[in-house]
Parts: sequence; C-alpha cells; structure tokens
Amino acid sequence: MSRLRVLHYSTHNEDCGIGKYQEQFIQAMTKVGAKDVYNEFFPYSPNVTKVMTYDEFTSVLQELRGKLDRFDILHIQHELSFYKHDELGRIVKAAHEAGKQVIFTVHTAPDAQYKRPRRHGYGLHSTLGYLRDIKAANEFTRIHIEPMKHADLILVHNTATKINLVQHGIASDKISLIRLPVPVIDSGAPIDEIHKSLKYQEGDVIIGAVGFISRTKGVGSAIRALNLLPSNYKLALIGGVHPSGAGEDYLEEITDFFIKRGLKERVYITGYIEDDVRLNSLIRECDLCVYPYDRTYYKYASSAALNNAFANHKPAIAYPTESFVEMNTPETIAICKSANYYELARYIIEADYDKLTKASKSYATTFSYPNEAKKLIAIYKGLLS
Repeated sequence: MSRLRVLHYSTHNEDCGIGKYQEQFIQAMTKVGAKDVYNEFFPYSPNVTKVMTYDEFTSVLQELRGKLDRFDILHIQHELSFYKHDELGRIVKAAHEAGKQVIFTVHTAPDAQYKRPRRHGYGLHSTLGYLRDIKAANEFTRIHIEPMKHADLILVHNTATKINLVQHGIASDKISLIRLPVPVIDSGAPIDEIHKSLKYQEGDVIIGAVGFISRTKGVGSAIRALNLLPSNYKLALIGGVHPSGAGEDYLEEITDFFIKRGLKERVYITGYIEDDVRLNSLIRECDLCVYPYDRTYYKYASSAALNNAFANHKPAIAYPTESFVEMNTPETIAICKSANYYELARYIIEADYDKLTKASKSYATTFSYPNEAKKLIAIYKGLLS
C-alpha cells in the first residue's frame, strides 16, 4: 500500500485538551510511521465553525471538499460542545461524496448531555414541557447521532461510551475501543513552587489534584479528605477555573470551605496553567495524585488528567468511576471501595506508594503515544483495506 493520507478535523493550536491529544497523536505517528502515513489538520477548528452562519460554513465546506481530493481518510474529533448546528452532518456527507472514509473519535458519550423526553403529567404545563423535551432530543440526535451513524468507524476510550452509542442506534461493529495514550514528557528543570507555597518540611506528604477546578472533578472531596488527615498532609490544586470563567462560583465555594476549617496553610491553588512543562514540573513536586471524580459524568468520559500522573510516574488514587475501573487492567491505580471522602482519606494513608509508582511507570511505557500511534496507523490501514 502507498503512503496513506489522513486529514484531521479537530481543535488544534488552541487551549483545548482534545486538540492537544490529537496533536500528540500526530506527532507520535510522524515518528513511528513516517513512511506509512501523512497527517494534516484542516485549518478550521470546530470551535470556530460552530459559530459560523450557514453561508459562512458553506465556504469552509467547499475548502474541505477541495482538500479531501488529496486524502484517503477524514478523521473527526467529536466532543459535544464542538458542534451546534448541521455542520457535522454536512462534513460527513461531503467526505463520502468525495469517496473518502470517515472516522470519528468520540470523547464523551451522548448521555452526558442528552435528555430523554419523559412525561411528568398531563396538564398543559407538563405537556408543553414534554413537547419541548422531544424537540430538544430530536435536535440533539440530528446534530450528533445521525452523522455518527454514517461514519465508517468510531473510536472510543471506554466501554460505557460504546454501549451508550449503541443505545442511540449506532451499529456495534462500527465502534472500536482504544486506550487513551500517555504523553512522553521531558523532565525539565525542577521547580519548588508548591513546596515553597505550602512551607514544605521533611515528612510532609503533598497530595496533587490535577485539572480544571470543577464540581465533576471532586475538588471538594479532596479538601474534605484533607480535613481528616494529619497536619503533615497538604493539598495542591494544580489548575484553576476554565478560561471561559466556568467554575468561578465553585472556586469561591471551596475556598470558603477550607478557610473556615482552618486549612488555609495546607492548601495551595496554582491557578490556570497554560504551559505543559510547568504542569508536569508541578506534578513532580507531589507525592501522589488523587482523582475523586464524579461517577455519573465520568462514566461517559475518559480523563487525560490521570495520564498526567502516569507520565510523571506518580502514584494515583481514584474514586470507583467506571472509566477508571475499566482502564485499571493491569492494576495501576488504587481505586477506593466507595466514592466518599472518608474512604479517600483512608486510601491516602494506607496506599502502597512504592507499588503504585512502579505500576504508574509501567503503564506510561506500555500505553505511550508512540505505542498507541502504531495501533492507530494499523486501524487506518485496516479501514482502507
């Protein structure tokens, strides 16, 4: 087979986790399969096209059709916030009209946002609400589900997402499960930001909670667990609120909580981190990372934040979130028996950090971007054959 060519429709060169994910995949594919595959991003990001008018997007679609002449596959990154109108359906249709194969990577299952219409009564108010819910569900299906049904292949990172897509009418044999890869990072120069801010002393244990500060990431549970731990345990919230401003009220809420409980000297919030080098340096200042994520939301989404712990060979403790339980083969992280902060505090004290550190390092090597890139290239070739 001659060198295959893949055009990527994705966020890129912007502050987006999925964009960074796909950029790293393409960099890894270039290193391990330069003779087998050529990758290129389509210039327009979904975050740009989703706010375009119909006519504006028509011009973009014409550019996409022209580019597709030189490619074999169109690979679309799908996140629920990326598509707002009919652009996804129009993209898939254009690719198939050009005779190209279409792959989706679905990062979050539909039911993270989809609301199934339910009648709560037969009065006028209930009936009108029910009709609005039907309209919203039909619109969601038109925007997201129908285009996926026409894909040639869909890639997902956990079984719950696959099951949910099948429940929405997508053929099971079109869906393949792939691992969320672990970045290969440069160690970089050590920093002492967290240690200085928390007045680190010998014998202190620094707990890291990585990612945007939000209710679904369980930051409140991490602080409540800290309240149960001896005073030499300290918490670094490595991240801040999303640049959009979402989460600012929650940040105030958790700040009030730990100040009222006298934990001000034991909690440090780094604020928003744009630079991955700094992010990884901060993680390496910690003794372990915790992921007390919401079990409902993260049933349908995989988190790259956990891979940050693996990349830096840090022990990790998590709530029994379905996507975490599934990826924990071989056993790599300590998963609490139940999702509550008392249990989290117990695990923080009792976990075998040396064992978890070795497991984290092994997982990072086995499921690195270069290794997973080889598998993705094989998937591309299989689709064309």
